[in-house]
Amino acid sequence: MNIEQREIDIGLRNAPPTSPNLASRRIVDVSYAAFVHRSLSANIRLPWIGITPEHAVTRSSIWVLKNYTKEISIYVSSPQTLYDLAISAVGVVVLPCFIGDSIPMLRRYGPVIDALTEGQYIVFHNESRFEPHIRAVGDRIIETVLLHADLYRGKRRRIN
Repeated sequence: MNIEQREIDIGLRNAPPTSPNLASRRIVDVSYAAFVHRSLSANIRLPWIGITPEHAVTRSSIWVLKNYTKEISIYVSSPQTLYDLAISAVGVVVLPCFIGDSIPMLRRYGPVIDALTEGQYIVFHNESRFEPHIRAVGDRIIETVLLHADLYRGKRRRIN
C-alpha cells in the first residue's frame, strides 16, 4: 500500500521516507535474533531457513544469505513462510525480537544480531498527519510501541 498516494494513512517502516510528501518519526530500535522452536535441541546442528536471493530485500534476509549460505537447507519466498516454518519446528530463522520473543513456542538460538538493529518509523502523509482521527491513531500506535520498547530492542522476552 502506498502512503504517498493516500492508499493508507499510517505506515510502519524500517527506514525514514525519502519523499518530501511524507513525514515520519523514529519510534524505537528494532533488534533481530535467530529463533527456533522450543522443542528443537540446542545441542544439534539445525538447518537454517532463508529467503530466496530474488526475494531477499530486507536487511535481515540479505544478512542470512551472506552469513549462513552453507547452512541454509530450505529457501522460501516470504517472511510469513519463515515464521510458519519456525513454529512448525523446521529450522532456524531470523526474526525481529518483538515477533520471535513474543511467540511462546519459539526460543532464541543465539544472541541479538547487532548488525541488524535498525530504527522503526511511523510514517504519515505530510498533509493528513494533523487530521484528528489520523493523529489519534498515530499517537496510540506510538504509545503502544513505546510501552513495549524493551521487547522491540530484544531486552525483554515476553509481553506481560
